[in-house]
Order: sequence, then structure tokens, then C-alpha cells
Amino acid sequence: MTLLTRERLFAASLHMRQEDAQQAKAVMLRRDGDRFIGVYDPKRASLDTAAVLTRALLSSERITISEVILEGHDPDLTAMLPRSCSWT
Repeated sequence: MTLLTRERLFAASLHMRQEDAQQAKAVMLRRDGDRFIGVYDPKRASLDTAAVLTRALLSSERITISEVILEGHDPDLTAMLPRSCSWT
């Protein structure tokens, strides 16, 4: 039986951030309230790889991502990701 939680009933946003090589894994995911934050090391994983991996992980938990927000990225990068992406 799957328990229906607020995250599973509503689509969530995924905020992608770059970090340095000091983090334990190339791509890490954490929750911040009603949103999820994907943090990746650009020397160990590309942005598209990090976004796909985090979306797949959340999808396996039956959490739908409605948008991917790029934080601290060049606006031209959004052209390489699906239209559901935005940047801040």
C-alpha cells in the first residue's frame, strides 16, 4: 500500500545548484519545505545528468516534478533543458 502524502498529491519543484568538489557525491538531493534541491559538482556530473538523476530518484518515490529551476546558472543553459525549466 502506498501512503498518499502532500508531496505525492502535488507536483513539486526541483532547484538545481552547483557546488564544489567537497561534497560526498557528484549529485546530492535534499528537501527544503515544499521543494527539492539538487546539488551537483560540475566537475563530476553535468547539469543534464544531475537533473535527470534527481528527477528519476524522485519519480521512483512517486513524486512528480513540475519544474526544474536553475539557481546561479547562465540563462543560456535553459535552452539545453526541457521547456519546464526556468532559471533564477
